[in-house]
Amino acid sequence: DGMVRSFALELLGKVSVQGDEEVDRAIREFLHDNVSWTRKGAITGLAHLAFPHMRTTVLAPFLESSEPRVRCNATEELAALSDLDDTQAVELLYARLSDQYWPARLAALVGCARLGDSGKHTFIVPLLDDENEIVRAAAARTLQRLGHA
Repeated sequence: DGMVRSFALELLGKVSVQGDEEVDRAIREFLHDNVSWTRKGAITGLAHLAFPHMRTTVLAPFLESSEPRVRCNATEELAALSDLDDTQAVELLYARLSDQYWPARLAALVGCARLGDSGKHTFIVPLLDDENEIVRAAAARTLQRLGHA
């Protein structure tokens, strides 16, 4: 089942030695699985397996995927694992605010709120008029958290 494989792939990435190429290859085999839960687990596993300074590089290709759910999964991982010191990650995260898939925009907002970079609030303001009610509410909460309510 996809959820079990997802959990196993996430766990494999989290408990393995960072940078283990054999585990990396094994996890990558599941990136094109026909079950989205499995692909999510593979992306999460790869993000955790990578050395911290390489996580953005590992996740970046998935942020441009033609599959909305893959973009969303990569955005969620980027939001959870990045910090303000990783300027590439911050830029990629803010770029996802304009994703066509609303869950990806929501994941990017969660990451923006977690990072707390108040200097980028102008990227969030347009989401107050987003077509999705959940994204609009999250944009308002993110701006409030950043001190721009």
